Amino acid sequence: MALRIRPRDIPTLLETDIFVAMENPGLPAYEKAARTILDNTDNHVTPFEEASFEQILSGAAGTLDRQARYWPRESAYQEGVVPEASEQLTITDTWVIFARRKGTNFLVDDVRRLKEKVASEEVPEGAPMALVETPAGQAPPRQNQTWRGMSSTGFSSGWSGGESTGGSSSQGAARELFFPKPFNLEQIQIIDRLENSDGVVVQGPPGTGKTHTIANVICHYLAEGKRVLVTSKGESALAVLRDMLPAAVRELTVSLLTSERDGFEQLERGVTKITTEVSTLNPQDVRRQIDRLHSRIGQLHQGIAEVDRELASWAKKNMDEAPGSLGGLKPADMAKAVLEQTSAHEWFPDPLDSRPDHEVTVSDADMAALAKARQMAGDDIVYLKAPLPSVESVPSGSQMADLHRQLLEYQKLNRTLDDKSIESLKAPSREDLANPERLDCLLEYAERTAGLLRDAAATRRKLSDPWVAWLKTEYEKENRYAASPAFSVVQKGRAELDRLATARKQFIGVAIEWLDEWDHDKYLLDAVRNGAAGKSAFSMLSLGRKTAKQRLKTIRLNGQSPSSPEDWRRIEIHAVLRKQTRIVVAGWNALRADCPSPLLPAAPAEALRMTEEILGQMAMVERWVSELAPNLEREVKAVFADVRTDGVVDDPDRMERLATAIDLRVRRKRLENAKLWASHLTGLFKQSTLPVFAAAIKQLECDLGNSECNGQSIE
Repeated sequence: MALRIRPRDIPTLLETDIFVAMENPGLPAYEKAARTILDNTDNHVTPFEEASFEQILSGAAGTLDRQARYWPRESAYQEGVVPEASEQLTITDTWVIFARRKGTNFLVDDVRRLKEKVASEEVPEGAPMALVETPAGQAPPRQNQTWRGMSSTGFSSGWSGGESTGGSSSQGAARELFFPKPFNLEQIQIIDRLENSDGVVVQGPPGTGKTHTIANVICHYLAEGKRVLVTSKGESALAVLRDMLPAAVRELTVSLLTSERDGFEQLERGVTKITTEVSTLNPQDVRRQIDRLHSRIGQLHQGIAEVDRELASWAKKNMDEAPGSLGGLKPADMAKAVLEQTSAHEWFPDPLDSRPDHEVTVSDADMAALAKARQMAGDDIVYLKAPLPSVESVPSGSQMADLHRQLLEYQKLNRTLDDKSIESLKAPSREDLANPERLDCLLEYAERTAGLLRDAAATRRKLSDPWVAWLKTEYEKENRYAASPAFSVVQKGRAELDRLATARKQFIGVAIEWLDEWDHDKYLLDAVRNGAAGKSAFSMLSLGRKTAKQRLKTIRLNGQSPSSPEDWRRIEIHAVLRKQTRIVVAGWNALRADCPSPLLPAAPAEALRMTEEILGQMAMVERWVSELAPNLEREVKAVFADVRTDGVVDDPDRMERLATAIDLRVRRKRLENAKLWASHLTGLFKQSTLPVFAAAIKQLECDLGNSECNGQSIE
């Protein structure tokens, strides 16, 4: 298990609870002084800069205990080494990571905001009012409901067995249930309870159909013209619920899952769809269609009622007792008695008499067809009543061909891995071998390590460039707080280059015709700025601007002359970007006197393209120093059994060799399933001595995995 620590933009906390418990007399004065320092907006505490926290720590040594010592100021101080514990208070500058239970301040803030809202505004009627009013102390009276399609089965709101607590006992007009998905009586009970109360609690373990039920409830109330709000603790549950809705209903939903912008886009699509459909509707046609659908629904309900009555009739027949002459048994008991007494009477043939149902019904043609069928069956008659494996348990021809190729590959890998020079992976434990999921996780971890090794090898080969090598040295020095001043300037230059690269993205795919010498034409830039502001490019008194006017006419945006303030605004941003690029290029190229930085071209367009390469190099080196190099040896030790890791960071060839070893070992481990499957098939076919199974066993033992047989013949 790995822990990833991420910084958060929150005020710095001062943890002094242990000194509170010790009733330290100097604690109030220290907390006041420390808080003054922390409240200073110019001081941002960071573990990477000792100056940002040194005053707070050294002040604690002098305030909390007169005999205390600040460890970095001691002669025996070593960076990163914690001194031995003693009776004397010792304060160090070493990082500490500790875990604690998350506080509940956010709950207090929620309650506070709710109180302020209630105090400043009236509480809306309905569910919000129910949250703040004192309950009546008893459940609301239940009103019986009759649902169309359920009445023929005896369903009403009292189906649960209890009687209503008040109200009319007579049932009203039957109502429609708008459930687009299969449903049961429990889902109808939810709708019934919601008609009589403000809320219903539905509980159930995963997989019991809660999301399915909610989808039906949403569709029902939307069909009745009501609005439905669905909330959830996690986004994944809402996403699953939205996918559960029918496509026609899903288009009318707004799901605020990832961002407010996505939610507004979904709302816009829903409103647009409704507006489009309403604007194209013919009220008379829609009314006729509604009437037809209502009529069709009535016909379907009538058909359901007829089916219910027929089922009830058959149920009654199967529940009625037989006449006394047959023992008065019910049909199920009579069928059971017949089966139990079959062996006692099957030896006695039925008597042949003149009854029509005792006449021979097999013709000569039937007998001839039966004889022909027996001849066609031939020796295969032995399979007539023989137990055969299910079709699902026997692989297809293509699967057998794949199994053959896997076994051949497994044998080839075994021959390759016989070479002792290929490193071995750590052997999985018995628990891992017994648990396929755990074993698969180990193999995936090894594959990720192989990818890390190849990535590290490719990066390490690029570190030989003088500029990249210098960056690597400076990043390593930075981790020891010993980077050169030039590197600090390079880091600032990196921020400027990143800003230019970000600004350049808005012009990718945009063609702007602008010559380099125009960057210094002040009159041209003023004219572009006026166009962006919606003004005339040149004033009435603008004399001597012939060159600028000619250049303005030749400017093109995507092959056309700019025609709107928005077009001129893009031209203005492009010109400003070019100007900023020239400034940054001049500053960056001045760094070459102190470091081997690449020389940026003077032309802004070429310089902007080259910034992407420089930023990529710096990101690559930073990742090497902070992620790849520190973790490489640990990952190799975690995967391999006995491999020396010294020097592996500086040997890309060895990294690739280790990655190849992982690939071979992991692939062979995965191919072991092919051997197990072949053994399983052999055991399955040995359960019978029939000819087809004997031939199958011969193919498994002689041909499968034999390099002399190709996959096509196996298939």
